[in-house]
Amino acid sequence: LHLYRAVLILNDDIEILSEISGIVARGGTKVLLYPNPVPRQSNIQVLLESMDVGDLYFYNSEGQLVIESKVRNGSEILLQDIASGLYFFKIIMFGQEFFTGSLVVE
Repeated sequence: LHLYRAVLILNDDIEILSEISGIVARGGTKVLLYPNPVPRQSNIQVLLESMDVGDLYFYNSEGQLVIESKVRNGSEILLQDIASGLYFFKIIMFGQEFFTGSLVVE
């Protein structure tokens, strides 16, 4: 997990800082899914090294599929009607599991 914070510097040198957010980055595969944790009813962004289209699957802690979506680099997914908790996800590309991880919904 990598933490980041955006900084906006205004013309009068006033700095505005965003809240601290997390990015998940795994092994040699360059996939970013953020923010993590994510507030309920918010968007998450998927950044993929590949420009190809993949299938994203989100599962709740009981293993039930709650979201299925096509994704590509820069995709945004609305987490509408998702309860707070821990979720697991996988991205399938070319018929193979490309990436797996977890996401916390606050």
